[in-house]
Amino acid sequence: MSDGDGVIKKEAWLAKEPLVTDLAGDLYVPASEAVQAAARAKIDDPETLYLSLVRALRRRKGFGILFLQCTPAKGQAIYTRLEKDLHKKRIGRLTLTEPIDNLLALVKERDDVADLNVLFIEGIDKSLAPYIKSETGRNDYYKLEVLPPILAHINRKRENFRERFPHLCFVFVVPPFALKYFMHRAIDFFSWHSGIWRFAPDGEQLAQQTTKALDGKYAEYAEYSEEERVQKIAELQDLIDVPNQSDEVRSQLYVEQHWVFCAEQDFEVALRCCEEALKLSDSNEQAWYAKGFVLGELGRNEEAIMAYDAALSINPELHEALNNKGNALSALGRYEEAIAACDAALSINPELYKVLSNKGVVLSALGRYEEAIVVSDQAITINLKEPIPWYNKACYAALSNQTAASLTCLQKAIELSGTDRYIKLARTDTDFDSIRNYPQFQTLIASTEQ
Repeated sequence: MSDGDGVIKKEAWLAKEPLVTDLAGDLYVPASEAVQAAARAKIDDPETLYLSLVRALRRRKGFGILFLQCTPAKGQAIYTRLEKDLHKKRIGRLTLTEPIDNLLALVKERDDVADLNVLFIEGIDKSLAPYIKSETGRNDYYKLEVLPPILAHINRKRENFRERFPHLCFVFVVPPFALKYFMHRAIDFFSWHSGIWRFAPDGEQLAQQTTKALDGKYAEYAEYSEEERVQKIAELQDLIDVPNQSDEVRSQLYVEQHWVFCAEQDFEVALRCCEEALKLSDSNEQAWYAKGFVLGELGRNEEAIMAYDAALSINPELHEALNNKGNALSALGRYEEAIAACDAALSINPELYKVLSNKGVVLSALGRYEEAIVVSDQAITINLKEPIPWYNKACYAALSNQTAASLTCLQKAIELSGTDRYIKLARTDTDFDSIRNYPQFQTLIASTEQ
């Protein structure tokens, strides 16, 4: 039987609806808190912040280090405005499109560096994002032992920056995770900074960015390149770190990070993401479901079952949890309970052909081959183009001495797959031992051998 597809291990078919979060509401605020809120609102007002930045740069004479925490688009907009509002100063930009480990050299190479007063540096987060991978899922991910080379460089060369560019104010445009890296891992360099301006997205922008970030799918993440997954992890971390993000939404974002790490096959980090999600919201059924999934991938099936049960206690209609609970039970040899879990999922939606395929696998483990063939036929009827139930039916037919049916189903699985996957599986699958010496079988499994 198909070891990878007969039992659902990958969660590519999990229905994930875009998260719609109400980020505003009518709240009663006591007078003292209202005064504090008004003060914070003034500080956080984008225009007030911008004017404060303008004043700081106008007064700045000589070397300085400033940080703007904002999106790249916001950084571009600020730069464009500053060109007009700081007409007495010369402003330049250094946009980094790939990781670097020597910022000092790049600045020195500029032809205009001697004439500039302010230099915007954008994209330095690209030199930090790869190091977030092994550290995500911890609140102190930026404090661990791994020091990105670019931060080691600027710490070590701090004096050189001031000596070589005594006339220049550096303005680093960074996302939240990168700012945290500077604060906690480039302490020597950061201690010279003159200010931080945090331009947070407004409620509507934040909701849109969050909804878009949560609209991914596991199957898509599995197809991402290494660089694309790193970018997605960093994007999610930035949204987690936004100060006005709710705990419920942060929990969902950690779950999304978990799926990216699962696609990366980094299950230990994925599990940490689930733990963080549940600390923020233990009523998040998707966090419990995700935890069950990754525990199953780690072979910790008893714990996986408990996580699935927690998800089902919150949402009894979560058929994905029932299906994967059945997989975990089957892995433990608890076949009758696994069948019951599959049946419970099918009672919610009888059209779940992959659950039917899984049920067939469990029935076969019990030697109930005819019943396994029946549920395989049901799965085939639901999705005629899916090779998994055809391959599994071929196995059950061979085990019940139905040679012609087995060969027909195996040929169909190979044709539908369009690859040599099922040829390779059949070559070593002991379910076909009873027909292995048949010429027709040998022809099928030799199809790609040269």
